[in-house]
This record gives sequence, structure tokens and C-alpha cells, in this order.
Amino acid sequence: MASAEQVSAQDEEKPVAFDKSHFPHGLNGDFLLDLDAEALIEKFAGSNGGEGMFEDPEKRDIAAAVDPIIEMLRGHAGVRNSGTILDVGSGTGLLLKSLSSLVPTGRVLASELAPNFRSWMAARVATEGLRNVSVVAATDRDPLPDSSPAEGTAEGTAEATVDATRVSMPLAGATEGGGGVDLALLCDVYHHLEYPKTVMRRLRKVMNQNSGRLVVIDFYRDSAKVTSRPPEWVMEHLRAGQDVFRSEILASGFVLVSEPEIPELRENYVMVFRPATDAELGAQLAAKPGAGWADS
Repeated sequence: MASAEQVSAQDEEKPVAFDKSHFPHGLNGDFLLDLDAEALIEKFAGSNGGEGMFEDPEKRDIAAAVDPIIEMLRGHAGVRNSGTILDVGSGTGLLLKSLSSLVPTGRVLASELAPNFRSWMAARVATEGLRNVSVVAATDRDPLPDSSPAEGTAEGTAEATVDATRVSMPLAGATEGGGGVDLALLCDVYHHLEYPKTVMRRLRKVMNQNSGRLVVIDFYRDSAKVTSRPPEWVMEHLRAGQDVFRSEILASGFVLVSEPEIPELRENYVMVFRPATDAELGAQLAAKPGAGWADS
């Protein structure tokens, strides 16, 4: 039986191909450019939250369906009250309050690449008193770096930082089949990953190997379903559709569990995965010799 350590590593993943005319500054350039922070937050969150591109329920299905999404997570992700949730690409923190309530005696790690979004979320955590939420600085290849600093604390203060060992606690025991992240959530985020397989392998490594779940919510690459945007946006913004994304995740050490439907999400699909066992990884390698994946 092959273990994760025994599976041969692939060459370092190359960045995915995307429409450079649509993303002239890169897949996440709009969030990472040295723009005026207030203008960025006004655009995506609104000055008081709830009004910007990410949070206006009139403009975004996700924002209009927060409660149904949380109910789906209750039913399909099996998160316990004391569980650990990793919200990958938290953005403006739209879901943080609801995720915090989902694990009242656990914790939420809000992982974000963009510094301005992290600062906004840290203030939001403090203002809303989300004592079990920490904001984590992600990289383009790792949503939970071992030595990542965090902004915001379990005490709900935006100024202090969390000791790196506390942020990395989900790693403890994850490779031994227990402990680790119970739910990794990517909500309208997967299509922005420059190194999707690298990120997925990292998530598998930090997840609870017994009961952890990966939940991916993303846009259909179908202009007939995504009606809030022009048809050309759908094809240019999304590098691929659900079938390709599903295949990438399966090839990165996960097994598909379900694809629940949320009626309120007209423009988005949902996929739920669990970490593959070592035996399943061995079978995958046996079926496709040379198609090893890196546990990095």
C-alpha cells in the first residue's frame, strides 16, 4: 500500500493558463495591486459591508444564499461544534460571522492572499466580536503556511497577532488520521487559484484524514446559468468548467462525496470531497503509472 510519503512527487506545478486580456495583472491582480485600500473595500464590500460586489445580495448569488450555504455545510460537511474551519480566500469576510456560529466552541481560520482584505477582515472580526476567528496570511501556493502570521485573535482584537504555532495547530495529527482541519471551504475561489493542484495537496495534508471535508462552490462556465454577468465574462473569467475542476481535485488526493444542490444558487455549483486514503492513492497510481502527485 502506498503512503503519501511514498508517492513520487511531480515536477513543481506551473501556473494555470488563463485569459490575460481579462486578467492583465494576473488572476488575483485586482485584489493585489497597490490600490487605495478604501477604494478597494468600497468596491468589494461597501463602506459598511453588505453593499459591495462581494456582499450585495442583489448582485451576487453567494451573498443572497449565506443561510442556505451554512445549512448545506451542516448537512454535508458534518462539522462539529468544536471543529476547525479553514475559509480559503475569505475576501471581505462575507461568511465569517456565520462560520463562527457554525463552530461555537471551535475556530475559523480566514485565509486570504490580499493584504487589504486581511486588514478589513481583522477590523471586522474585532467589531463583530468573532472571538473564534483568526485572519491568516496566505500565499499563492499555500492557504495555511506553517509560519503564517495572523491578524485578529481569538480575543477578537484587530491589533494583536496570533502566535504561529497556534495558527498551525490544525497540522498536528493530520497526517496520522486525526486532528487537522475539519472543513476547508472555497467559495467562488477555486477559479482564482494559480496553482490549484499544489493548493489542493496542501489542503489534504492539513485536513482531518478521518472526517475532513473539502467544499468547493464556484461558477458554472455557462452563460445560460450565469446571468448576472455578460456572456463573454463567463468564458473569459473562468478558465475551465466544473468537470475540469473536479478532475483536478480528484487527481490531487481527494474523493468526491456529493454534489448537493442549493436552489438559491442559480449560478454556482457545489462539490463536496474527502481526503483519499493511502490505499486509494495507491490504487490511483496503479491505474495510472507515472501520474503520481506531490504531498507538498
